[in-house]
Amino acid sequence: MQPGQQPTDADQPHPLNDALSFAGGIPKGVQQGAHGIADIVTNPIGSAIQGARAIPKAIGSGVQALRNPSETLQKVKDYLRNLKPEQAGETVGSTLIGGAGGKAAGVLGDVAGPALKAMQKPVSSTVRDLAGKGVVMTPGMRGGKIASALEQRATSIPGVGDMIKNARGETVKQWNRAELNDAIKDAGGKEIPKGRTGRDAIAHTEQQMHQRYGEVLGKMHADLNSADPAGMTFRQFLEQTKQMAGQGLEPSSAKIVTDMIDGKVIGKFTQYGRASGETVKEIQETLRTEINDLKSGTYQERKAAEALKQVSADMKAMLKRENPKLAGELDNVDRGYSKFKASSKAALASVKNQGHYTPAQKSQAIRARDKSKDKQRFASGTAHGQKEAEAVESVIGNTEPDSGSAGRIATMEALFGGGAILGHPGIAAAGLGGSAMYTQPVLKFLQNRALKKGGPYKPFGAGPTAAGAIAGTQTDEQGLGQ
Repeated sequence: MQPGQQPTDADQPHPLNDALSFAGGIPKGVQQGAHGIADIVTNPIGSAIQGARAIPKAIGSGVQALRNPSETLQKVKDYLRNLKPEQAGETVGSTLIGGAGGKAAGVLGDVAGPALKAMQKPVSSTVRDLAGKGVVMTPGMRGGKIASALEQRATSIPGVGDMIKNARGETVKQWNRAELNDAIKDAGGKEIPKGRTGRDAIAHTEQQMHQRYGEVLGKMHADLNSADPAGMTFRQFLEQTKQMAGQGLEPSSAKIVTDMIDGKVIGKFTQYGRASGETVKEIQETLRTEINDLKSGTYQERKAAEALKQVSADMKAMLKRENPKLAGELDNVDRGYSKFKASSKAALASVKNQGHYTPAQKSQAIRARDKSKDKQRFASGTAHGQKEAEAVESVIGNTEPDSGSAGRIATMEALFGGGAILGHPGIAAAGLGGSAMYTQPVLKFLQNRALKKGGPYKPFGAGPTAAGAIAGTQTDEQGLGQ
Protein backbone atom coordinates (compact mmCIF):
# COMPACT_ATOMS: atom_id res chain seq x y z
CA MET A 1 0.00 0.00 0.00
CA GLN A 2 1.39 3.41 -1.03
CA PRO A 3 1.81 6.27 1.49
CA GLY A 4 -1.49 8.10 1.98
CA GLN A 5 -3.51 5.36 0.34
CA GLN A 6 -6.56 4.06 2.25
CA PRO A 7 -6.38 0.41 3.38
CA THR A 8 -8.71 -1.98 1.60
CA ASP A 9 -10.30 -5.21 2.85
CA ALA A 10 -7.54 -7.17 1.13
CA ASP A 11 -4.93 -5.35 3.25
CA GLN A 12 -6.59 -6.32 6.54
CA PRO A 13 -5.34 -9.44 8.32
CA HIS A 14 -7.89 -12.20 7.89
CA PRO A 15 -9.34 -13.55 11.18
CA LEU A 16 -8.85 -17.11 9.93
CA ASN A 17 -5.14 -16.50 9.47
CA ASP A 18 -4.91 -15.24 13.04
CA ALA A 19 -6.75 -18.31 14.29
CA LEU A 20 -4.46 -20.62 12.37
CA SER A 21 -1.36 -18.82 13.64
CA PHE A 22 -2.66 -19.03 17.20
CA ALA A 23 -3.39 -22.77 16.90
CA GLY A 24 -0.04 -23.41 15.27
CA GLY A 25 1.77 -21.78 18.15
CA ILE A 26 0.28 -24.05 20.83
CA PRO A 27 2.25 -27.20 19.95
CA LYS A 28 5.47 -25.17 19.96
CA GLY A 29 4.65 -23.90 23.43
CA VAL A 30 3.82 -27.42 24.61
CA GLN A 31 7.15 -28.62 23.22
CA GLN A 32 8.98 -25.86 25.06
CA GLY A 33 7.16 -26.78 28.25
CA ALA A 34 7.91 -30.46 27.75
CA HIS A 35 11.62 -29.69 27.52
CA GLY A 36 11.31 -27.83 30.80
CA ILE A 37 9.56 -30.74 32.47
CA ALA A 38 12.09 -33.18 31.04
CA ASP A 39 14.81 -30.99 32.52
CA ILE A 40 13.16 -31.26 35.93
CA VAL A 41 12.82 -35.03 35.74
CA THR A 42 16.43 -35.59 34.75
CA ASN A 43 17.99 -32.70 36.67
CA PRO A 44 15.96 -32.23 39.87
CA ILE A 45 18.72 -30.43 41.75
CA GLY A 46 19.82 -28.08 39.00
CA SER A 47 16.25 -27.27 38.00
CA ALA A 48 15.25 -26.58 41.59
CA ILE A 49 18.11 -24.09 41.94
CA GLN A 50 17.19 -22.46 38.64
CA GLY A 51 13.54 -22.22 39.69
CA ALA A 52 14.48 -20.76 43.07
CA ARG A 53 16.42 -17.99 41.35
CA ALA A 54 13.35 -17.10 39.30
CA ILE A 55 11.01 -16.89 42.30
CA PRO A 56 12.20 -13.53 43.78
CA LYS A 57 11.81 -11.84 40.39
CA ALA A 58 8.30 -13.25 40.00
CA ILE A 59 7.32 -12.12 43.51
CA GLY A 60 8.78 -8.64 42.89
CA SER A 61 6.82 -8.29 39.65
CA GLY A 62 3.62 -9.33 41.43
CA VAL A 63 4.10 -6.80 44.27
CA GLN A 64 4.85 -3.99 41.80
CA ALA A 65 1.71 -4.85 39.85
CA LEU A 66 -0.45 -4.61 42.97
CA ARG A 67 1.04 -1.26 43.97
CA ASN A 68 0.42 0.36 40.57
CA PRO A 69 -2.79 -1.17 39.16
CA SER A 70 -3.39 1.54 36.53
CA GLU A 71 0.18 1.28 35.20
CA THR A 72 -0.08 -2.51 35.14
CA LEU A 73 -3.38 -2.36 33.25
CA GLN A 74 -1.82 -0.09 30.62
CA LYS A 75 1.12 -2.51 30.21
CA VAL A 76 -1.31 -5.38 29.72
CA LYS A 77 -3.21 -3.41 27.08
CA ASP A 78 0.03 -2.54 25.25
CA TYR A 79 1.17 -6.15 25.44
CA LEU A 80 -2.08 -7.54 24.05
CA ARG A 81 -2.17 -4.89 21.32
CA ASN A 82 1.25 -5.95 20.04
CA LEU A 83 0.85 -9.70 20.69
CA LYS A 84 1.01 -11.82 17.58
CA PRO A 85 -1.40 -14.79 17.33
CA GLU A 86 1.46 -17.30 17.11
CA GLN A 87 3.05 -15.86 20.26
CA ALA A 88 -0.26 -16.23 22.06
CA GLY A 89 -0.48 -19.85 20.99
CA GLU A 90 3.01 -20.54 22.26
CA THR A 91 2.19 -18.92 25.61
CA VAL A 92 -0.98 -21.01 25.99
CA GLY A 93 0.88 -24.22 25.14
CA SER A 94 3.71 -23.46 27.54
CA THR A 95 1.26 -22.52 30.29
CA LEU A 96 -0.78 -25.70 29.89
CA ILE A 97 2.13 -28.07 30.15
CA GLY A 98 3.97 -25.91 32.68
CA GLY A 99 0.93 -25.92 34.95
CA ALA A 100 0.76 -29.68 34.76
CA GLY A 101 4.42 -30.00 35.64
CA GLY A 102 3.96 -27.71 38.63
CA LYS A 103 0.96 -29.69 39.85
CA ALA A 104 2.84 -32.96 39.59
CA ALA A 105 5.88 -31.46 41.32
CA GLY A 106 3.68 -30.33 44.20
CA VAL A 107 2.40 -33.85 44.80
CA LEU A 108 5.90 -35.33 44.73
CA GLY A 109 7.65 -32.53 46.60
CA ASP A 110 7.13 -33.99 50.06
CA VAL A 111 9.07 -37.14 49.18
CA ALA A 112 11.46 -35.98 46.47
CA GLY A 113 13.88 -33.99 48.60
CA PRO A 114 15.66 -36.82 50.43
CA ALA A 115 16.00 -38.81 47.21
CA LEU A 116 17.50 -36.26 44.84
CA LYS A 117 21.08 -37.38 45.43
CA ALA A 118 20.10 -41.01 44.93
CA MET A 119 18.49 -40.19 41.60
CA GLN A 120 21.71 -38.60 40.31
CA LYS A 121 23.45 -41.96 39.79
CA PRO A 122 25.24 -43.34 36.73
CA VAL A 123 23.33 -45.58 34.35
CA SER A 124 23.70 -49.24 35.33
CA SER A 125 24.97 -51.96 33.00
CA THR A 126 21.54 -53.62 33.08
CA VAL A 127 19.91 -50.40 31.92
CA ARG A 128 22.41 -50.12 29.08
CA ASP A 129 21.85 -53.73 28.10
CA LEU A 130 18.07 -53.29 28.03
CA ALA A 131 18.35 -50.05 26.06
CA GLY A 132 20.59 -51.80 23.56
CA LYS A 133 17.77 -54.29 22.97
CA GLY A 134 15.26 -51.53 22.24
CA VAL A 135 13.62 -51.40 25.69
CA VAL A 136 12.54 -47.86 26.67
CA MET A 137 12.56 -47.31 30.44
CA THR A 138 10.99 -44.62 32.57
CA PRO A 139 13.16 -42.15 34.54
CA GLY A 140 12.30 -43.93 37.78
CA MET A 141 13.41 -47.30 36.42
CA ARG A 142 16.76 -45.87 35.40
CA GLY A 143 17.22 -44.05 38.71
CA GLY A 144 17.32 -47.05 41.04
CA LYS A 145 15.10 -48.30 43.86
CA ILE A 146 14.38 -44.93 45.48
CA ALA A 147 13.58 -43.19 42.21
CA SER A 148 11.41 -46.10 41.12
CA ALA A 149 9.51 -46.00 44.40
CA LEU A 150 8.88 -42.27 43.97
CA GLU A 151 7.68 -42.80 40.44
CA GLN A 152 5.29 -45.53 41.50
CA ARG A 153 3.96 -43.25 44.22
CA ALA A 154 3.24 -40.69 41.51
CA THR A 155 0.76 -43.11 39.95
CA SER A 156 -1.77 -41.62 42.37
CA ILE A 157 -1.78 -38.35 40.40
CA PRO A 158 -5.01 -38.24 38.34
CA GLY A 159 -4.37 -38.68 34.62
CA VAL A 160 -0.59 -38.55 34.91
CA GLY A 161 -0.64 -41.61 37.15
CA ASP A 162 -2.38 -43.62 34.46
CA MET A 163 0.29 -42.64 31.98
CA ILE A 164 3.08 -43.64 34.36
CA LYS A 165 1.52 -47.07 34.89
CA ASN A 166 0.97 -47.41 31.16
CA ALA A 167 4.59 -46.45 30.41
CA ARG A 168 5.96 -48.91 32.97
CA GLY A 169 3.73 -51.62 31.55
CA GLU A 170 4.93 -50.80 28.04
CA THR A 171 8.51 -51.33 29.21
CA VAL A 172 7.59 -54.85 30.32
CA LYS A 173 6.03 -55.54 26.91
CA GLN A 174 9.16 -54.31 25.15
CA TRP A 175 11.32 -56.49 27.39
CA ASN A 176 9.17 -59.52 26.50
CA ARG A 177 9.66 -58.76 22.83
CA ALA A 178 13.41 -58.33 23.28
CA GLU A 179 13.63 -61.66 25.13
CA LEU A 180 11.79 -63.54 22.39
CA ASN A 181 13.74 -61.83 19.61
CA ASP A 182 16.95 -62.76 21.40
CA ALA A 183 15.89 -66.43 21.32
CA ILE A 184 14.94 -66.15 17.65
CA LYS A 185 18.27 -64.50 16.86
CA ASP A 186 20.17 -67.40 18.45
CA ALA A 187 18.18 -69.84 16.36
CA GLY A 188 18.73 -67.80 13.19
CA GLY A 189 15.05 -67.04 12.57
CA LYS A 190 13.06 -63.93 11.66
CA GLU A 191 12.26 -61.45 14.42
CA ILE A 192 8.72 -60.75 15.62
CA PRO A 193 6.79 -58.48 13.23
CA LYS A 194 5.61 -55.14 14.58
CA GLY A 195 2.19 -55.31 16.14
CA ARG A 196 2.51 -58.91 17.35
CA THR A 197 2.73 -59.01 21.14
CA GLY A 198 1.87 -61.29 24.04
CA ARG A 199 0.61 -64.73 23.03
CA ASP A 200 0.77 -63.74 19.38
CA ALA A 201 4.51 -63.08 19.76
CA ILE A 202 4.93 -66.41 21.59
CA ALA A 203 3.21 -68.20 18.71
CA HIS A 204 5.48 -66.50 16.15
CA THR A 205 8.59 -67.47 18.13
CA GLU A 206 7.48 -71.09 18.43
CA GLN A 207 6.84 -71.24 14.68
CA GLN A 208 10.32 -69.85 14.01
CA MET A 209 11.91 -72.44 16.30
CA HIS A 210 10.21 -75.34 14.53
CA GLN A 211 11.12 -73.88 11.15
CA ARG A 212 14.78 -73.51 12.06
CA TYR A 213 14.94 -77.03 13.49
CA GLY A 214 13.46 -78.32 10.26
CA GLU A 215 15.95 -76.38 8.16
CA VAL A 216 18.99 -77.59 10.12
CA LEU A 217 17.86 -81.19 10.61
CA GLY A 218 16.93 -81.38 6.94
CA LYS A 219 20.60 -80.92 6.05
CA MET A 220 21.77 -83.72 8.33
CA HIS A 221 21.97 -87.51 8.04
CA ALA A 222 21.63 -90.07 10.83
CA ASP A 223 23.28 -93.41 11.63
CA LEU A 224 21.95 -95.97 14.12
CA ASN A 225 25.46 -97.37 14.50
CA SER A 226 27.07 -94.04 15.47
CA ALA A 227 28.87 -94.51 18.80
CA ASP A 228 29.32 -91.99 21.60
CA PRO A 229 32.73 -91.43 23.31
CA ALA A 230 31.98 -94.34 25.68
CA GLY A 231 31.46 -96.68 22.72
CA MET A 232 27.67 -97.06 22.99
CA THR A 233 25.86 -96.82 19.66
CA PHE A 234 22.57 -95.04 19.19
CA ARG A 235 20.90 -98.39 18.48
CA GLN A 236 22.21 -99.82 21.77
CA PHE A 237 20.95 -96.73 23.64
CA LEU A 238 17.47 -97.25 22.22
CA GLU A 239 17.39 -100.91 23.22
CA GLN A 240 18.58 -99.99 26.72
CA THR A 241 15.82 -97.36 27.00
CA LYS A 242 13.15 -99.94 26.12
CA GLN A 243 14.53 -102.32 28.74
CA MET A 244 14.54 -99.66 31.47
CA ALA A 245 11.01 -98.56 30.59
CA GLY A 246 9.81 -102.16 30.96
CA GLN A 247 11.38 -102.33 34.43
CA GLY A 248 10.37 -98.92 35.77
CA LEU A 249 6.98 -98.18 34.21
CA GLU A 250 3.57 -99.79 34.29
CA PRO A 251 2.94 -102.06 31.30
CA SER A 252 0.71 -99.57 29.47
CA SER A 253 3.22 -96.73 29.77
CA ALA A 254 6.19 -99.01 28.97
CA LYS A 255 4.37 -100.08 25.79
CA ILE A 256 4.08 -96.44 24.71
CA VAL A 257 7.86 -96.06 24.92
CA THR A 258 8.58 -99.37 23.21
CA ASP A 259 6.13 -98.76 20.36
CA MET A 260 7.51 -95.28 19.73
CA ILE A 261 11.12 -96.48 19.60
CA ASP A 262 10.42 -99.51 17.42
CA GLY A 263 7.88 -97.97 15.06
CA LYS A 264 8.64 -94.24 14.94
CA VAL A 265 12.41 -94.19 15.43
CA ILE A 266 14.21 -97.41 14.48
CA GLY A 267 11.51 -98.27 11.97
CA LYS A 268 12.26 -95.09 10.01
CA PHE A 269 15.91 -96.00 9.36
CA THR A 270 16.99 -98.10 6.38
CA GLN A 271 18.11 -101.70 6.76
CA TYR A 272 21.65 -100.37 6.84
CA GLY A 273 20.83 -98.06 9.77
CA ARG A 274 20.85 -94.81 7.79
CA ALA A 275 18.34 -91.96 7.59
CA SER A 276 18.13 -88.82 5.46
CA GLY A 277 17.53 -85.28 6.61
CA GLU A 278 13.82 -85.44 5.81
CA THR A 279 13.48 -88.64 7.84
CA VAL A 280 15.36 -87.04 10.74
CA LYS A 281 12.89 -84.12 10.68
CA GLU A 282 9.96 -86.55 10.70
CA ILE A 283 11.33 -88.54 13.64
CA GLN A 284 12.04 -85.47 15.76
CA GLU A 285 8.63 -83.93 15.03
CA THR A 286 6.87 -87.20 15.95
CA LEU A 287 8.81 -87.39 19.22
CA ARG A 288 8.04 -83.76 20.04
CA THR A 289 4.30 -84.20 19.47
CA GLU A 290 4.12 -87.42 21.52
CA ILE A 291 6.12 -85.90 24.37
CA ASN A 292 3.84 -82.84 24.53
CA ASP A 293 0.75 -85.06 24.64
CA LEU A 294 2.13 -87.27 27.40
CA LYS A 295 3.31 -84.34 29.55
CA SER A 296 -0.30 -83.41 30.30
CA GLY A 297 -1.30 -86.97 31.25
CA THR A 298 -1.00 -89.20 34.31
CA TYR A 299 2.14 -89.64 36.40
CA GLN A 300 3.10 -92.77 34.46
CA GLU A 301 2.54 -91.00 31.15
CA ARG A 302 4.71 -88.11 32.26
CA LYS A 303 7.46 -90.62 33.12
CA ALA A 304 7.10 -92.06 29.62
CA ALA A 305 7.46 -88.55 28.24
CA GLU A 306 10.75 -88.15 30.13
CA ALA A 307 12.06 -91.38 28.58
CA LEU A 308 11.19 -90.17 25.07
CA LYS A 309 12.85 -86.80 25.79
CA GLN A 310 16.06 -88.73 26.45
CA VAL A 311 15.62 -90.49 23.10
CA SER A 312 15.27 -87.13 21.33
CA ALA A 313 18.29 -85.70 23.16
CA ASP A 314 20.50 -88.70 22.39
CA MET A 315 19.46 -88.59 18.77
CA LYS A 316 20.58 -84.95 18.58
CA ALA A 317 23.91 -85.92 20.11
CA MET A 318 24.28 -88.59 17.43
CA LEU A 319 23.41 -86.08 14.70
CA LYS A 320 26.12 -83.70 15.92
CA ARG A 321 28.68 -86.51 15.84
CA GLU A 322 27.69 -87.47 12.31
CA ASN A 323 27.41 -83.87 11.06
CA PRO A 324 30.22 -81.90 12.77
CA LYS A 325 30.01 -78.96 10.35
CA LEU A 326 26.35 -78.45 11.27
CA ALA A 327 26.77 -79.14 14.99
CA GLY A 328 27.27 -75.46 15.84
CA GLU A 329 24.15 -74.44 13.94
CA LEU A 330 22.08 -77.06 15.78
CA ASP A 331 23.56 -75.88 19.11
CA ASN A 332 22.41 -72.34 18.29
CA VAL A 333 18.87 -73.50 17.61
CA ASP A 334 18.90 -75.54 20.83
CA ARG A 335 20.07 -72.48 22.78
CA GLY A 336 17.38 -70.29 21.28
CA TYR A 337 14.74 -72.93 21.96
CA SER A 338 15.80 -73.22 25.60
CA LYS A 339 15.38 -69.44 26.03
CA PHE A 340 12.02 -69.59 24.30
CA LYS A 341 10.73 -72.36 26.58
CA ALA A 342 11.53 -70.30 29.68
CA SER A 343 9.63 -67.31 28.26
CA SER A 344 6.78 -69.53 27.09
CA LYS A 345 6.38 -71.03 30.57
CA ALA A 346 6.44 -67.53 32.10
CA ALA A 347 3.66 -66.48 29.72
CA LEU A 348 1.49 -69.29 31.09
CA ALA A 349 1.35 -67.42 34.40
CA SER A 350 0.07 -64.30 32.63
CA VAL A 351 -3.60 -65.24 32.53
CA LYS A 352 -5.17 -61.78 32.51
CA ASN A 353 -2.49 -59.99 30.46
CA GLN A 354 -2.64 -62.00 27.26
CA GLY A 355 0.78 -63.59 27.62
CA HIS A 356 2.77 -60.53 28.71
CA TYR A 357 4.90 -61.76 31.60
CA THR A 358 6.84 -59.92 34.31
CA PRO A 359 10.45 -60.56 35.44
CA ALA A 360 9.10 -62.27 38.57
CA GLN A 361 7.06 -64.65 36.43
CA LYS A 362 10.17 -65.34 34.35
CA SER A 363 12.09 -66.21 37.52
CA GLN A 364 9.30 -68.55 38.59
CA ALA A 365 9.45 -70.26 35.19
CA ILE A 366 13.23 -70.68 35.51
CA ARG A 367 12.74 -72.25 38.93
CA ALA A 368 10.13 -74.65 37.57
CA ARG A 369 12.50 -75.71 34.77
CA ASP A 370 15.39 -76.35 37.17
CA LYS A 371 15.89 -80.15 37.14
CA SER A 372 18.60 -80.21 39.82
CA LYS A 373 17.88 -82.02 43.09
CA ASP A 374 15.73 -79.90 45.42
CA LYS A 375 16.08 -77.00 42.91
CA GLN A 376 19.62 -76.51 44.19
CA ARG A 377 20.78 -74.52 41.15
CA PHE A 378 17.98 -72.00 41.61
CA ALA A 379 18.59 -71.89 45.37
CA SER A 380 22.23 -71.00 44.76
CA GLY A 381 21.37 -68.45 42.03
CA THR A 382 23.03 -70.43 39.24
CA ALA A 383 20.01 -71.65 37.25
CA HIS A 384 20.23 -70.79 33.55
CA GLY A 385 18.92 -67.26 32.97
CA GLN A 386 18.23 -66.60 36.67
CA LYS A 387 20.75 -63.81 37.23
CA GLU A 388 19.59 -61.98 34.11
CA ALA A 389 15.92 -62.16 35.15
CA GLU A 390 16.69 -60.91 38.66
CA ALA A 391 18.81 -58.03 37.30
CA VAL A 392 15.97 -56.98 34.99
CA GLU A 393 13.48 -57.18 37.86
CA SER A 394 15.65 -54.82 39.90
CA VAL A 395 15.33 -52.23 37.11
CA ILE A 396 11.86 -52.46 35.58
CA GLY A 397 10.00 -54.07 38.49
CA ASN A 398 6.86 -56.14 37.98
CA THR A 399 4.25 -53.75 36.62
CA GLU A 400 1.79 -55.89 34.70
CA PRO A 401 0.87 -54.46 31.30
CA ASP A 402 -2.80 -53.51 31.01
CA SER A 403 -4.10 -55.16 27.85
CA GLY A 404 -7.77 -54.45 28.51
CA SER A 405 -10.09 -51.69 27.38
CA ALA A 406 -10.07 -50.03 30.81
CA GLY A 407 -6.38 -49.22 30.46
CA ARG A 408 -6.82 -47.85 26.96
CA ILE A 409 -9.72 -45.69 28.08
CA ALA A 410 -7.68 -44.32 30.97
CA THR A 411 -4.85 -43.48 28.61
CA MET A 412 -7.15 -41.73 26.18
CA GLU A 413 -8.69 -39.73 29.00
CA ALA A 414 -5.27 -38.66 30.21
CA LEU A 415 -4.21 -37.61 26.73
CA PHE A 416 -7.37 -35.99 25.43
CA GLY A 417 -9.25 -34.51 28.31
CA GLY A 418 -10.02 -37.02 31.03
CA GLY A 419 -10.14 -34.10 33.45
CA ALA A 420 -13.50 -33.14 31.99
CA ILE A 421 -14.89 -36.11 33.91
CA LEU A 422 -13.79 -34.38 37.07
CA GLY A 423 -15.76 -31.31 36.07
CA HIS A 424 -12.90 -28.94 35.28
CA PRO A 425 -11.27 -28.50 31.87
CA GLY A 426 -8.13 -27.20 33.54
CA ILE A 427 -7.53 -30.63 35.03
CA ALA A 428 -7.75 -32.08 31.53
CA ALA A 429 -5.04 -29.66 30.37
CA ALA A 430 -2.86 -30.60 33.33
CA GLY A 431 -3.32 -34.26 32.49
CA LEU A 432 -2.19 -33.58 28.93
CA GLY A 433 0.94 -31.80 30.09
CA GLY A 434 2.01 -34.31 32.72
CA SER A 435 1.21 -37.18 30.39
CA ALA A 436 3.60 -35.83 27.78
CA MET A 437 6.50 -36.76 30.04
CA TYR A 438 5.58 -40.43 29.78
CA THR A 439 4.97 -40.71 26.06
CA GLN A 440 7.40 -42.90 24.13
CA PRO A 441 9.09 -40.00 22.23
CA VAL A 442 9.91 -38.14 25.46
CA LEU A 443 11.01 -41.30 27.27
CA LYS A 444 13.28 -42.23 24.36
CA PHE A 445 14.75 -38.74 24.37
CA LEU A 446 15.50 -38.88 28.10
CA GLN A 447 16.95 -42.38 27.87
CA ASN A 448 19.20 -41.57 24.92
CA ARG A 449 20.43 -38.49 26.72
CA ALA A 450 21.25 -40.48 29.85
CA LEU A 451 23.15 -43.11 27.86
CA LYS A 452 25.16 -40.52 25.97
CA LYS A 453 26.14 -38.74 29.16
CA GLY A 454 27.35 -41.98 30.70
CA GLY A 455 26.93 -40.62 34.21
CA PRO A 456 24.86 -38.24 36.31
CA TYR A 457 22.45 -36.07 34.37
CA LYS A 458 23.50 -32.48 33.64
CA PRO A 459 21.29 -29.43 33.04
CA PHE A 460 20.17 -28.53 29.53
CA GLY A 461 21.19 -24.94 30.12
CA ALA A 462 20.04 -21.74 31.74
CA GLY A 463 16.88 -21.34 29.65
CA PRO A 464 13.63 -20.18 31.26
CA THR A 465 11.58 -23.32 30.52
CA ALA A 466 12.62 -25.34 33.59
CA ALA A 467 11.94 -22.45 35.95
CA GLY A 468 8.58 -21.91 34.26
CA ALA A 469 7.62 -25.54 34.72
CA ILE A 470 8.61 -25.43 38.40
CA ALA A 471 6.53 -22.34 38.96
CA GLY A 472 3.55 -24.10 37.40
CA THR A 473 2.95 -21.55 34.68
CA GLN A 474 5.17 -19.09 32.90
CA THR A 475 3.82 -15.91 31.33
CA ASP A 476 5.86 -14.22 28.65
CA GLU A 477 7.23 -11.13 30.41
CA GLN A 478 7.74 -9.19 27.20
CA GLY A 479 6.25 -5.78 27.94
CA LEU A 480 5.01 -6.82 31.40
CA GLY A 481 8.11 -7.09 33.49
CA GLN A 482 9.68 -3.84 32.36
